[in-house]
Amino acid sequence: MDLAKLLDGNINLTYQVPLLKLDNKQKFRNNNQLASQKIVLFHPGYGGSSDGNLTLEDYLKLAKVVRNLPNVQVVWVFGPDDLDAKDKIKGLIPDTDIIYYPPTLLDYCFLIRDSELLISTSTGPMHLAGALNIKTVSFFGNSLFASSKRWATVSETSKQLNIEIDKDYQQDFLKKIIDLAVQKLN
Repeated sequence: MDLAKLLDGNINLTYQVPLLKLDNKQKFRNNNQLASQKIVLFHPGYGGSSDGNLTLEDYLKLAKVVRNLPNVQVVWVFGPDDLDAKDKIKGLIPDTDIIYYPPTLLDYCFLIRDSELLISTSTGPMHLAGALNIKTVSFFGNSLFASSKRWATVSETSKQLNIEIDKDYQQDFLKKIIDLAVQKLN
């Protein structure tokens, strides 16, 4: 947007959110008998601009805390580039968690639309959630190239929790992330 302003100082860069409007069909919710539970999506993707990301083990720790909140259903979502992570997670999560591989991009969008929160690194699903104006907890690298200044979603700022992560972050930093994610869900 800064480049657009440089090229044309009169350009109008305002837009209404959500940018992507979908009916809330609740197909996933109905198929999985999730009447009124808050769906929290975890996308531990390692593609795209995922320079700053939690380890798989730390996603599991975060999910454990979220799973124990009242009226919450944890759903792990994966794309075609995430099959290794999907295979690793299968044996590490309780049977109450759902693993979902959306058959189409539209199915992915409808699932995100029906969710309360998406927790992920800076990849496509995060941007879909932003376009749908769904709450996000997003992880970014701490370089200008990978930062939230460049890659944050287009959702309302109040719906975003953007966290820049060093590759060698410590467990006390993870505790802060967990606390902030729980606050975003409430």
